[in-house]
Formats: sequence, structure tokens, C-alpha cells
Amino acid sequence: MWDENSDNDEGFFVSDEYFTKFDLPLSIYGLKTLEALKLFSCNFDASMFKSFGSLRHLSLGRIELSSSSLKALVENCAVLESLSLKRCWNTGVIEIKGASLRLESLSIDKCHVIHSWITIEAPNLRFFKYCGEFCTFELNSTGRIDEVVLDFGLQSEFGEVGPLLSELFRDFYAAKVLTVCSFILQAIPTSEEPLGLKPCLHVKHLILKTAMHENELYGVRFFLNSCPYLETLTIDIDPAKRIFEVSIQNLINFLLN
Repeated sequence: MWDENSDNDEGFFVSDEYFTKFDLPLSIYGLKTLEALKLFSCNFDASMFKSFGSLRHLSLGRIELSSSSLKALVENCAVLESLSLKRCWNTGVIEIKGASLRLESLSIDKCHVIHSWITIEAPNLRFFKYCGEFCTFELNSTGRIDEVVLDFGLQSEFGEVGPLLSELFRDFYAAKVLTVCSFILQAIPTSEEPLGLKPCLHVKHLILKTAMHENELYGVRFFLNSCPYLETLTIDIDPAKRIFEVSIQNLINFLLN
């Protein structure tokens, strides 16, 4: 399981005994006018969330959250506008979708997604944050997105995921503010368009989390070429970022072939 006390890239698994065993009191489900709810380290019955007809903001943390429970939450909270999942675990896949979904803000932070698959269909989504291991994303109706934060800093292996990353950024083309991590800067040059995306992104504020290592420089160029409407560039330097064992010469050879 995930160790919620750590914010580092490594050492997130601990034993089941670490987590508090607490059942949400039945009286809570009777709060029909509740608009905001934060639940950490507890168990709950997702089917009883139907009573929360006014719930607009929901945060869940350090909770064992099955795919079926998450789906029931999304379906039962009809007016939900923001959803935050932090260090939840044993979720098979994350599926956030619905024909009448009002969700505007979605944050998935260091959750354990067993099958590394995330589906999002949220036509009103304005803000999206994902922090964790690399996943496959299936995205629909994201044309109104304003800000996207992507951090795959928990990824322990470097593979040729460039094509998947390119498709991901195409889905988020409308974002005005974009934050990307060191892993993305290192991996994106392995895409089919290593010099930049076509069509371009609509980003006006680009935030690069980087160690300023030579292995990241082609990724920096990729995003600068992909963002012709850029007005603000923020470089967040952290020398402790993981640099994968891919030599700059190997990367050059890849780009030339």
C-alpha cells in the first residue's frame, strides 16, 4: 500500500496494518444538504451517497477504493464539481464519466491504479492533475480544459512511451496552463513528432519541472516548438529529479533515424 507520510518518488508501499480501520457513521449519510466532504482513512458505502444531493466537492485520501465504488460515487453525486483522490489504493481502473457530469476539477495524486488505465469523459472539466506512475489515458470531451498538471515522477522504468504522451497532449490541446515533469521531458522525444506537435497546443503558461539535465533538453525544445502562443515560461529546477540511463548520444541517434 501507499505510505501517505512520504512525498518522495520511492518507498510508497507499507503493510495493511498501517491504515486506520474506521467506518463512516451512518448519521453522516443523513446530511442531505452537505456541499463539501473530505474522507481520509475510512470505509464508506458508495451506494448511500445518493442521499448527498447537494454534494459539490469531494476529497478522498488513504482509502481502499475499488473501481465499482468510484463509479458509484460519480453516478450518485449528481452535482459534483470537484473530485480529489489522494493516495487511494487497489483501484482496478479509474473511470470518470457520465452524460450529465458537472465535474470541473479532477485531481488524482499518487493513487495505486492496478491496471494503469484512466478513462475521463467530462465535458465541463477545467482543471486536471495527475501525479503517479505512467498510465494509459482514454480521454473524451476535454475541449474546455484550462489547466493540466502531469507528473509521472513515480515511474521507475523508462520506455518508448512518446507516442502515448503525444496523444495525451493532443487531447489536452485546449489547456492554457500546462505543467510537465522531468520524465515527460525525457520521454517525449521518442514520439513520432520529436520536434513538436502538429497541430500545436494552445498553452500560454508552460511550467517545466526539470533537473536541467542534458537528457531533458530535447523535451524542452519539443514543448517550446509546440506552444507558439506561449506568454509565460516557468522553470522549476530540482536537481533531485530522476534521470534515466539513456545517453544523449542514443537520443540523438534516435532522432536522426
